Amino acid sequence: MRRFRSKSHESTFSKAKSFLEVIKYLVEILAILIAGAWAYSKYVKIEKPLEIRTASTGFLNWSKLPTKEICLASLGVTIRNIGTLPFEVNKVVIESWSLDDASLKNAHNYFSPFGDKNKKLLVRKEFKGADSTSLIGTYGVNEENATDFSFTFKYQPKSAVYFLATVTGPYVNIKEGRWGFVCDVGAN
Repeated sequence: MRRFRSKSHESTFSKAKSFLEVIKYLVEILAILIAGAWAYSKYVKIEKPLEIRTASTGFLNWSKLPTKEICLASLGVTIRNIGTLPFEVNKVVIESWSLDDASLKNAHNYFSPFGDKNKKLLVRKEFKGADSTSLIGTYGVNEENATDFSFTFKYQPKSAVYFLATVTGPYVNIKEGRWGFVCDVGAN
C-alpha cells in the first residue's frame, strides 16, 4: 500500500523550499552587486586604466671649465609614460632663479619660484618643435625620453640656483625642479 503525505505537510515543505530559494537568489544578487562595486572602485577609481600617467626624474651636476670663474650646470630631465594611454609633449620651459643668502641661512624657509618677490630670474629658455629637444614628441606606453640642458654660471661663493623644467602638452603638465650651490663640483 502506498502512503501519501498529507496536504498540510507538503505545503509546509514547499513553502520552506520556496523561501530558501528566494534567500538564495537574494544572496546571489547581493554578491553580484558587491563584486561590481569592488570592480568599479578597483579599476575605475583606484587604477584608472584609461588615464594619462607620467613620471619625471631629474639631476643637477656642476662641472669646472678651464676658466676658473665660470662653471657649467647640467640639468638632466627624464619623462616617462607610466599610464596606458599615449600623450604628447609640445613645449618645454627651463627656468632658473638665484637663491639669496637669507633663504639659504634659514633651513625652515620656503622657496617658491612663483611667489617669492625677492628672487632673481637668471635663465628662461623655451623649447618648441620636435628639433628643439628630445623631450618633445609623442610618448607611447612605457616610453621615456631624457635630455640634458647646459648653462654657464659665474662662480659666486655661497650662492645657489634653483632650476625648474616645465613640460607641457594637451593633457600633461609636468614640473621637475632641482637646486644646488653654484659651481659645487664636489656635490656630484
